[in-house]
Amino acid sequence: MLEKINNFLALIAETVKTFVIELWTVLSNHIRHISANALGIAALVLLHSATIPSYIAMLSGIDAATPAVDLVLLVWMGLAAMFVQSIIRRDLILITVNCVGFMVQSTALALVFFK
Repeated sequence: MLEKINNFLALIAETVKTFVIELWTVLSNHIRHISANALGIAALVLLHSATIPSYIAMLSGIDAATPAVDLVLLVWMGLAAMFVQSIIRRDLILITVNCVGFMVQSTALALVFFK
């Protein structure tokens, strides 16, 4: 019985090792093709969507709790800093993505407060 457990654990360890090696190979081959702008846009989208699930849960009645104020403030301050950075760099794509995100966040906040 103990031998079967050891064999099973060895199989799991080998599978995880193979997966990690394969993942590293794929990432190392493809990560150099990702641009800094693509990562910036992905970061903005992820930051803007940080509070959306809790807003949806609150508006649909699943959860009555609003998102934590510190979370909302930190997300907005981070987005404002990225907005200023994109203005300084004159990057119109990031400025546009950030403006759309601010509009979505403002609409979500308005729906919460004027529900």
